[in-house]
Amino acid sequence: MISRDKYFILQDADGQHYLYASLSDYFVKTDCDSVDKLPAEVMEAIPQQEREVLWTNHMPDALTNLMVLPNHKCNFHCSYCFSAKGRSNEELAPETLHTVVSYFFSPKRLGDRKATLSILGGGEPLISWPLVKQAVLWAEATYAGPRPLRISIVTNCSLIDDEFIAFCKEHQIYVTASFDILEDLQNKQRAQYQRVLENIIALTREGIPVDITAVITKDSIHRQREMVEHVAATVPRVSRLSFRYLLSDSYFRDSDDRDSYYKAFIDNYFSARARAQQLGITLTCPYENLMAFPVDRHCPGKFVLTPSGAISTCFCVSSPKEAQFDKFTFGKVENGTRLTLDEQKLDAILSCDNSSRDECRSCPARWHCAGGCYSDNHFMTPDERASYCRSMVYFLTQYLIKTHKECIGNTI
Repeated sequence: MISRDKYFILQDADGQHYLYASLSDYFVKTDCDSVDKLPAEVMEAIPQQEREVLWTNHMPDALTNLMVLPNHKCNFHCSYCFSAKGRSNEELAPETLHTVVSYFFSPKRLGDRKATLSILGGGEPLISWPLVKQAVLWAEATYAGPRPLRISIVTNCSLIDDEFIAFCKEHQIYVTASFDILEDLQNKQRAQYQRVLENIIALTREGIPVDITAVITKDSIHRQREMVEHVAATVPRVSRLSFRYLLSDSYFRDSDDRDSYYKAFIDNYFSARARAQQLGITLTCPYENLMAFPVDRHCPGKFVLTPSGAISTCFCVSSPKEAQFDKFTFGKVENGTRLTLDEQKLDAILSCDNSSRDECRSCPARWHCAGGCYSDNHFMTPDERASYCRSMVYFLTQYLIKTHKECIGNTI
């Protein structure tokens, strides 16, 4: 019997078919348009050794990345902001931060496992700079893992100063800059192009690792290659870029508009990716990040400390103003010192296996997309989800053709 969630037929824009054995990473041209039509000898030639699937651990103690959202404040008004509805003047209480950091990085909880600390928004974290510093210092003082604690900060880079640069250098902090790269795009969609660019240059000049993340809109979708070249010309010390696509339901007129956007994103992404390789830059996107290894669930869940002291499984759902807040939170800190975690609720959240749907089990991206983002699935209509699914299969096909060239010289 053929396992329907392991062997698939893909088709490119020219009508050429390919056999893809997802768990064996086997990809080859074929004249067959259905797995059922494949000869027995072809199936027997597929490598039997399968890649290990990364299965989700449903226990809080299994989580090793603490995400801290210091506030819901922001000095930008980005046109595509995912958290704008949650804006407020709320800021994390220092005692709440200390309670969670002490718990999370406790040697008793972590044992000899490595861990990471990520500080992000919510809002713009550097508006709450004293809290950011305290989070780093408390985490370093508590953590006793086998290697240095990896610390990262995601920022719009508008509030960088000498103190921040010196602190990042001293504590070996990685910075991710949310930056739309080209001047007209940054000023239209975010703000303060010149200041942000100068601050990124200042960080890299001091040897601080900086990655850039840019959100690709309709205005930038055909300019991804230009964006790569502009980074190489203006901030040559930056060697890692990430281009993110939009999912907002209010951004697209209809399914056709959404389909066109996704296809254009993918086609232009691969052109930009090839140029980035020539320039010594690593370019990634959320689609490609899912190609690394097979997973049973799109997201293994997060441990996110929100400004209110609630613990969320997703940094995109962090404010009580957001409709899905209660569905995504599984813990809270009361009176600044008492942390409670609902393990049954976390298990229920992580047991929502979107990939068990019939359309997922028969999809070639079954072990990559793994049902899609749990948060996005709460907001997308069936038509919107179907459009995203089509884009995922299109990306997978293009990715396999470009990365398995040695496997498709012959047709079976």
